[in-house]
Amino acid sequence: MLGRTEIFKLLPHRPPMLMLDFITAYEAGKWIQGVKQVMSNDPLLAGHFPGQPIFPGALVIEALGQLTVALLKLDPANADRLYLFGGVDKMRFTKMVQPDAELILEARLTRVTATAAVSDVLARVGDQVVAKGTLVTGSVGP
Repeated sequence: MLGRTEIFKLLPHRPPMLMLDFITAYEAGKWIQGVKQVMSNDPLLAGHFPGQPIFPGALVIEALGQLTVALLKLDPANADRLYLFGGVDKMRFTKMVQPDAELILEARLTRVTATAAVSDVLARVGDQVVAKGTLVTGSVGP
C-alpha cells in the first residue's frame, strides 16, 4: 500500500484538490486500485447539496484521473512528465456517493502511446459500482 507520502511523489496535486488517499494495489504499466475517503466534514459536501450531501460526479472523475496518472508515473520513465485530461468517454454514473463512504477506484490501461494513455476506469462503494467509463490522459514534458 502507498500512502500520502508516496502519492505526493507521484502527483502534483495537494489538498484540497488531491482526490486520492491510498494506492492499495497495482501492477506497473497495467492496472491500479486506490481509495478516496469521502468525509462528512468535507466543505464540498455542505454545498452539494444542502440537506442531501453527495460527492460530485466531476470529482469522482478527477479521482479516477489522478489514479490513472499515478499508475503512469509509477514507471520511472514517466516521472518528469505532466499528465492532463485529454477526454472522458462513455462515463456513466449509477449510484450517488454519500458522506462517510470509502470510494474504491480502479484503472486499467488499455492503450499507451508516447503522448497519451487510454484507461478503463471504475469507481465503487463496497460492491456497488457508482461510475465507470474511459479516460484519455495526455502528457507533456520530456
